[in-house]
Amino acid sequence: MRGADLSKLSEIISDYGSGVRTAHRQPGMSLFQAVQSVIRARLLYGIGPRLHSLFELYSQPEESWRDFLVDEPLKKVLRRVNNPRSREITKDKLKFYDHCLENEISTIPIVCAIDRRPDPVVLQSYHVTSVDDWCKKLDAGPTELFIKLIDGTSGIGAFSAKRSIDGVWTYCGKEGSAAALYAFTIERMANERGWIVQQRLRPHKELQPIMSPSGLGTLRVVTGLREGEPRILFAVLRMPVGKGSADNFLHGQSGNLIAAVDLETGVLSPGRVSMSRFWPLIHDVDFHPETGSEITGLALPYWDELRNLVVRAHSSFPDLMTVGWDVAIVDGGPIIVEANSTYDVDILQVAFKRGVRSDLNFLFSASKN
Repeated sequence: MRGADLSKLSEIISDYGSGVRTAHRQPGMSLFQAVQSVIRARLLYGIGPRLHSLFELYSQPEESWRDFLVDEPLKKVLRRVNNPRSREITKDKLKFYDHCLENEISTIPIVCAIDRRPDPVVLQSYHVTSVDDWCKKLDAGPTELFIKLIDGTSGIGAFSAKRSIDGVWTYCGKEGSAAALYAFTIERMANERGWIVQQRLRPHKELQPIMSPSGLGTLRVVTGLREGEPRILFAVLRMPVGKGSADNFLHGQSGNLIAAVDLETGVLSPGRVSMSRFWPLIHDVDFHPETGSEITGLALPYWDELRNLVVRAHSSFPDLMTVGWDVAIVDGGPIIVEANSTYDVDILQVAFKRGVRSDLNFLFSASKN
């Protein structure tokens, strides 16, 4: 057996051991029951040991396990039911930005963009092709920026930059001129398509006590077409912790918090977080671990406006059966950050403590037609 195969086998054995230990920690769960629970979840429902722990299946009746979904198989369904042309718009952050402008959907303005593959027909004024263009855009722009990859996902590669009174930019532990920042982005771009530069926003003042000072926490709001009309199916608030600027949950590995949102009232359920970055050990928290501010029972500001915004945004994509919207609530109201036509489902199931297959059955039915 080759070294790579041995390493993979060792990883699998380690995962099953961690899954069994996590289940065995539960009151009244014998070692035999823990082993049986992990093995049955994998063999009968296609849910591996890591997801067994993430979804806390050891505390769920087995008849409910079939309602839990796994991301990758679901994404295959989403690709089938969502129109490819519209999916391409949601994946391309520049195309999506232009779509929002055309349809008067509130989103974050673009300061500038570096794009290796710009549309030769529609070359927007925010595109920069030289360091001089870049410096002019930044000099006229805001003092705090958020810079992310055009085709990036889950906040990977994104970073922030801040300009001092004397024009020096601070970013990723470095300091330099606008030209130095440009050189840094070009070097960091590597094989990626390019960067979008936007103003760095802060969460609404009522939400800042449950967010780290470094990140803009957003909501994942899932909408679906039911009887031809967009409806909100789920909403989950993501709350960043620590010094990172991203709010992604990453199956619990990021250390960030999530909380289910009541769709009628906009009131938060208890926060949910993993006690370990290496293995999902999910538990409830009523208070933000850094600020001590209460999460449970907090009513989100501008909730009615947010619901109207995402429904109107989905109406602009009539050939998408479902969308996972990333929405920020700032002092001026809600704004769409991104749209995801193939979204992860794990944060929904962790936040709501249940599987969501029955809620998404209309997608499976459509994928068979």
